[in-house]
Amino acid sequence: MATIRKRGKTWQVQIRQTGCPPITRTFKRKPLADAWARQREAEIDRNGLIFNEPSKENTTVGELLIRYRDEVLPSKRGQIPESYVLRVFLRHKISQYSLKHITPDIIREYRDERLTQVTPSTVHRQLGILQHAFAVAIKEWGYPLTQNPVAAITKPALSNSRNRRLQDGEFERLIESVAKAECGGSNR
Repeated sequence: MATIRKRGKTWQVQIRQTGCPPITRTFKRKPLADAWARQREAEIDRNGLIFNEPSKENTTVGELLIRYRDEVLPSKRGQIPESYVLRVFLRHKISQYSLKHITPDIIREYRDERLTQVTPSTVHRQLGILQHAFAVAIKEWGYPLTQNPVAAITKPALSNSRNRRLQDGEFERLIESVAKAECGGSNR
């Protein structure tokens, strides 16, 4: 599974497995490369999935999302915005992982990467859609996932507050409105 080769003064480790994108890392010393390769292979082998059907074993996250888009999305009220989110997922490398290799760590990496590109509320919304897709796969379609990998991570905190400065004349209108409200409130 892991290939270790010398490239100049460094050692390159490359791990390839069906259902996962290739993983490559470079080290200055061979013992570090060996240890990292063993650790990474053990993580890949330690998937929590038990697949009885070969067709479900080879299903990728992308295939799951396409099925979700075709079967679940048409009955949802917000299908148009959600279809845009699904396109983002389908273009990302996360869609290449097979279901037996998807872990909360991979979802966490996706979350952290997206937080550098978009606002926390956008990432929160996207992870909600992904979490629902996995929930439907487990409950409705019978995929034997031991857990929903999205439910196992922390979603970004929403900060909907904003800072705004008053425009010219707004402060005076605000004071007038408060004064009128106080006068009108005492007459009742």
